[in-house]
Amino acid sequence: MLSALIPPSGMIFRRSKKIGSRLIRWGTQENWSHIGIMFDGKVYHSDTHGCHSSTPEEFSLNAETLIIPREIREAQKSRAYFALGDKYDWGAILWFAFSLPFRRIGIRLPEFTINPRWMVCSEYATWILWGEEQTHTPGEVMLRALQNPT
Repeated sequence: MLSALIPPSGMIFRRSKKIGSRLIRWGTQENWSHIGIMFDGKVYHSDTHGCHSSTPEEFSLNAETLIIPREIREAQKSRAYFALGDKYDWGAILWFAFSLPFRRIGIRLPEFTINPRWMVCSEYATWILWGEEQTHTPGEVMLRALQNPT
């Protein structure tokens, strides 16, 4: 059973063979296309359904996952709860798609969002972990978290 192997809290990264996952990994030149923050038996993440929670098993369905254990403090949990129900940032995804050719040659265009309360997965993870409204890739969130474990 998967739940017996899952640490109580941490960051969980996902990749799959779906076209969206492949395009994100190609564009970011990273191994992971999706990130969630895990605590209290749930994974908090943003996808086309907006900011919501799933079980670890649902999050991992038909995908490879990597879990990095990390303490999730009460203030971080409060930020996760606060954003539940916020919408998915389709504008940021469209901007990301537009900026892919530039990213591939090392040019990073400025961030774009229509509404600061709308988030993609890495924005939601950044909000939960550090209370910042910034766009990062899943790999950038991973690197920052590993460099600053608290």
